[in-house]
Amino acid sequence: MKRTRKNKVINIIKKGIIKLIPLIIVGVACFFIGRQIGLNTDTTSSNVTIEDVAVETRTITKTLSASGQIKEYATKKLSLDTDNKFKVLYVEEDDIVKKGQKILKYTNGEYLKAPYDLIITEIQTPKSGKKVTDSHYIKVSRIDKLKVDISVNESEITSLSLNQKVEVSLTVDSTKTYTGKITKISSVGEYSSSGSTFDVEVTLKNDGSIRVGNSVSCTINISELKDVVTVPINAVQISGSRKYVYLVNGEDISEVDVTTGLSDDSYVEIQSGLEVGDTVRVITTTKQNTIRSTSSGRSGFGGSGSGPSGMPDFGGGMPSGMPSGFSGSGGSRRGPSND
Repeated sequence: MKRTRKNKVINIIKKGIIKLIPLIIVGVACFFIGRQIGLNTDTTSSNVTIEDVAVETRTITKTLSASGQIKEYATKKLSLDTDNKFKVLYVEEDDIVKKGQKILKYTNGEYLKAPYDLIITEIQTPKSGKKVTDSHYIKVSRIDKLKVDISVNESEITSLSLNQKVEVSLTVDSTKTYTGKITKISSVGEYSSSGSTFDVEVTLKNDGSIRVGNSVSCTINISELKDVVTVPINAVQISGSRKYVYLVNGEDISEVDVTTGLSDDSYVEIQSGLEVGDTVRVITTTKQNTIRSTSSGRSGFGGSGSGPSGMPDFGGGMPSGMPSGFSGSGGSRRGPSND
């Protein structure tokens, strides 16, 4: 009797252990997976670079960039000579034909030749030896010249004009650029909640290496200032509507209000508050991921092509890493900003 009870207890314990084994395995697996995930978790560190830079004059160019797709310049039907009979065709649909190349021959020995570089898109000819009628034609796409349609924001459309130069670069090879020009600006925009856009047509010559359908980037210089007082974009700090820089004078550092103007990718125009020869402190903060190195937005004044408006708020607090000798808010040395 006692042995039977003992055996039952042993069996119950065995069954319990058997049930626990899968749970133990899952727990161990989760432990090691968790450790692995923990080892691969992204951790971010910030690096602050401090540099003193002299205020200088330079040329600032504001550009507009837009992407688009290469299209044929025009589509046309080449009329055939209705006084002749058709003899032989030298091309097929989708063929690229160079200027002066033979397209077809008539029974009298004359030829229809390509008037410019083109692509054959449709062929309607009679049977050999039959008379040509008005219903016969060769449809082509002209490709000696090409065009790109881009969309331009309503805030920038007034900066463009017909025949304005455009730099066009192929996405597949950005080192190769072409010079085009604006040939059409739409008078009617297309509305969206983020703002209206206007279609702009850019035309360029084809050197034979551009294909219809290629994606391209278009860059247009819309404003340029020469010999203006500038500082690096990162030198300008923003606190609400106030813009200021850290002016370095020997061991002393003070905040000086500035009025900003045009900017490019790297520099911003200083309309008032600084003079050539002054020294400002540039503070650049970069963030790095321990697994994948990335750069974050820079501390300071906003992005490419923006003027005094639309700049991000970097706050007015004192950045970390500033050396001793900083004299506080310091006030405006040469008058307040009047943006």
